[in-house]
Amino acid sequence: MVVSHGRTNELPSSVVPRNAAWVAMIQKVIINKKVGVIVLDKKKVGNILGVTSLFPVIISIIIFYVERGPDADVYFVITIYGILSIIGILFAVFSWLMTKRFFLPIISLIGNGAVLAIAFLLLLAMGISEP
Repeated sequence: MVVSHGRTNELPSSVVPRNAAWVAMIQKVIINKKVGVIVLDKKKVGNILGVTSLFPVIISIIIFYVERGPDADVYFVITIYGILSIIGILFAVFSWLMTKRFFLPIISLIGNGAVLAIAFLLLLAMGISEP
């Protein structure tokens, strides 16, 4: 207990929990001054990014089946495809740099590259068909 200017830095007894485990945890948090920080290693973050880089391909396939018919806004679909595939490619590259694994990033790069190629071909077709 440190006393400075007549005050102590301890909590009043009504605030302090009675359980010794809680007291130890609170002291650790006060000493470290880090609350809610989760430390992940590089390999785990790379694996998470590798799996996450496949989600844009899956979302693009879902959008393909949802946005169909004569009333579909083609420019909206092209924009969504482009944005999702660029995000997926970035996640795949970061995953590759962090884990040095090849399977998930290669599959993700192929899938997102195909979605980007389809978006480019759709944009090209819409540009040719415009008067």
